[in-house]
Amino acid sequence: MKSRLQPRAGVDVFISILLILVISVYPGLVQSQPVEELRAVKITNVDSQVLFSDEGIAAAMDFLAETGINAVLPVVQNAGWTQYPSGVMEREFGIPIDPRFAGRDPLGVLVREARRVGIEVYPWFEYGFASIYSGGTPPHGGHIIAKNPHWATFDRNGNHCTKNGFDWMNGIHPEVQDHIIALAMEIIDNYDIDGIEFSDRMPAMPVECGYDDYTTTLYRSEHDGADPPFNFRNPAWRTWRAGKLNDFYSRVRDSVKTRDPELFVASSPSVYPWAFSEYLQDPPSWISNGTIDHWIPQFYRQNLAAYQIEVDRAVEQAGDHLDILIAGILMNVGSYTVPVDSLRLFMESNRVAGIRGEGFFFYEGLRKNSNELAAFLKEEFYTHSALIPGRKSFERRPAAAISRPESPGTDVTGTWLTSNNPGFDGTVWVFDPEGSSNGSITYALDVPEEAWYDLYVWTTPGENFTDTLQFSPGTVDGNRLRFTTETGDGGTLKIPVGNGGWQHAGTLYIDSSTDDTTVSILSSGTDGKPAAADAVMAAVNRKLSPGTAVSIEQERIAERMHPGSATIKVNYPNPFNPTTTIVYSVTEPSRIRITVHDLLGRTVATLTDAAATPGSHTVMFDAAGYASGLYMVRIYADGKPAGSRKIMLIR
Repeated sequence: MKSRLQPRAGVDVFISILLILVISVYPGLVQSQPVEELRAVKITNVDSQVLFSDEGIAAAMDFLAETGINAVLPVVQNAGWTQYPSGVMEREFGIPIDPRFAGRDPLGVLVREARRVGIEVYPWFEYGFASIYSGGTPPHGGHIIAKNPHWATFDRNGNHCTKNGFDWMNGIHPEVQDHIIALAMEIIDNYDIDGIEFSDRMPAMPVECGYDDYTTTLYRSEHDGADPPFNFRNPAWRTWRAGKLNDFYSRVRDSVKTRDPELFVASSPSVYPWAFSEYLQDPPSWISNGTIDHWIPQFYRQNLAAYQIEVDRAVEQAGDHLDILIAGILMNVGSYTVPVDSLRLFMESNRVAGIRGEGFFFYEGLRKNSNELAAFLKEEFYTHSALIPGRKSFERRPAAAISRPESPGTDVTGTWLTSNNPGFDGTVWVFDPEGSSNGSITYALDVPEEAWYDLYVWTTPGENFTDTLQFSPGTVDGNRLRFTTETGDGGTLKIPVGNGGWQHAGTLYIDSSTDDTTVSILSSGTDGKPAAADAVMAAVNRKLSPGTAVSIEQERIAERMHPGSATIKVNYPNPFNPTTTIVYSVTEPSRIRITVHDLLGRTVATLTDAAATPGSHTVMFDAAGYASGLYMVRIYADGKPAGSRKIMLIR
């Protein structure tokens, strides 16, 4: 095993028992899952308590996974605040997070818990270009406009732009755009997410607005000094403003894809053409320009006739891009909850139309009437799991591998006692030093693929338990475990128990070159208190191990097209920096071509293209000048695909 650990900050207390974690890779064959549907749910900070406790978030993710949901859209921007600790907001406004969440990181907890159960996460910018909801009562704009009054947009009478109670920023102003993009990039940089989601207020501007100084000056500069039309519904004036908003959205996509090409840009705008007429939202342009990966128009209707009208319109508007169309369904708002019979008709309509799934507003609707709608979905439409559309049959978020002391394959030595302390899905085990002087718990975890994994340990605080777990490799030379930074005494990682629950222990790469590797929690130390042992978890890290542009199943189909004539056996080292040697074999005289591809499927190198005799051969790939990440090596025999292998470049 080749492994890297990234340490946490150290503390002084050591522990007494050795807990050994055994991790094995079983790549196996990927089972075919023909269903590709987005099954997404928005999670709000209004009329819902999910985000207000770590326990609530974990319970919600369990519930959604059981229901068959495969994506969540948690709010991260609402009423002028972020629902995660934001350096951008702290620098610009002095407050890093919605005050109700001070001292917590709801997004961080949600991302971890969603990864645990195999759900993708798309942080949702709910307010978009609206700064606050004032209800139309002055003063307008809230703290954002108070600090940056030039960020506001105005109507033709010089009033701060408000519509339906929301106060608006100028989405055409470059500073406003940069602010939003900075928030999005901050989230992408700090969290292992799967995409971002904008809604009906971004990109958007009330049609009545855009008469502020910045927009007026810009318009004049492009129209020979002419003022914007007084008629805010003037077709050319509407198109011009919408075009500027579209340019912003293109900037967003470019910024997102530069960070990670596999992150999706999702949008849940109002329905078109109403969205354009009232808010200058232009989904047809976003679709034709390839700006968005998922289009989730808000079919928020309460009867089938009205719903069907929106479905038919959207299908026509999608044209050749029907594969990105997802139905936005109003499940619950205020006193309204969609009846089961209506929801059944809506979802049947989606499937007849070829729409690839649903995006529900919002989570609490699933909980109404004793979870009635969740049970309905699981029984009638979401019985089997589904892959996310657009992933080319690649399962980006497999559920994390979790093991407990009672799990099959766990090896326990020494004396351990079960306690009354609740752990993760069970009770905590505590070492009994009176029963034996030392011992160990060896956990077996089956991980789904060769990749980087984040390791978590479930910790339990208590007066009689140690307050620090010390995480360490077993045999450095034996399993080739490598640290990314110096970790101090004995190369150990010290994990504070803190308030308990999952604590991040480190990040390591697990490949399939050997059967297993070990990492350890050391437990005999200066405080003399026993360790409390519970669950361990390994969750794939997609920031370090992105998926493939060509799916695993497609690669296997390609291999079957020319079986046995040539194959890539191994590459070493892997991960590598900057060179790796690729070993391949040829079974009959053939012309062999070996190419290297990036995550977008683009050929970045041709390593050989020549006649080869039967036997084993090697070729070297020098990746100097290439970006870190996952690459695909493909081998062709006489022009036909014969095999492939993933390789990892680590700078």
